[in-house]
Amino acid sequence: MIIVVYAQPKVKGPPGRICFRPKEPKIEELVAAKTSGKYPAAAIKKAIGAMRSKKKELEDARSFGRGNCERYSLRSKTANSVPPEKSFSSKTPFWRDTCPSITWYYYFPRVIWYNREICWVLPPWNHLRCKRAYCRQRSCSGVKGTVSQFNQGFTFCGGSNYRYYYYYVWCRRAGLVRRFVRLPQCCSCKYLFCPWFQGADKS
Repeated sequence: MIIVVYAQPKVKGPPGRICFRPKEPKIEELVAAKTSGKYPAAAIKKAIGAMRSKKKELEDARSFGRGNCERYSLRSKTANSVPPEKSFSSKTPFWRDTCPSITWYYYFPRVIWYNREICWVLPPWNHLRCKRAYCRQRSCSGVKGTVSQFNQGFTFCGGSNYRYYYYYVWCRRAGLVRRFVRLPQCCSCKYLFCPWFQGADKS
């Protein structure tokens, strides 16, 4: 089953008929901040000690970050290509990696601006980068499937299989703050929503 989030009209069908493209979730990039101060290790350790029941959430998030992201020393803009179009059968779910994509990285800086103040990103995130898929094309052209799968051509390539990454920052006023980012892991063919087409004969 495909869940579609409606967006502004993007694609026109027959005269007076419009299709809607599912809205792509916006990825908030972290803005690195410059500071001459030392990393507040003692203050962060004290704040973690006061978490009590929330400590397990922190440790689980740290373990997930270490297991699903990778360490970096210098930020790079290099992207890695992944194999292009993949043929799939009528039994293949649409959220599989069916469109050509490029692997980009989401970087966690050491210090960021958050809520109008400088905040420090906790380890291990302050040295991590996490993979995200970037679709190389918007059209599903070249991806093989049946007519019924592609709703007679009303499809497009978009991010899918989103993964949640939770991380923590420490701010002098706000203290420890738990945040998250959603990153697409695949690019897949998705249906456009065409209200005028729903009752059409698809035989």
